[in-house]
Amino acid sequence: MSAIRILAIDDEPSGLELVMTALQQPGVEILGATEPEMGLTLFQQHRPEIVLVDMMMPNLNGMEVLNRI
Repeated sequence: MSAIRILAIDDEPSGLELVMTALQQPGVEILGATEPEMGLTLFQQHRPEIVLVDMMMPNLNGMEVLNRI
């Protein structure tokens, strides 16, 4: 059985760390990005099953990130 892959994108490092810690468990691979553009790159490279996105980020907001996905 392969791990479920989750991508979390949050421009606040402390918020990202909190989410990643809360989701950490066996069978779950968590990817994190503090920049929307890096999150999009990680999505393309790893194709996670779940994407969690902060809606209020500079440059690209959460809806813009989801629209690009």
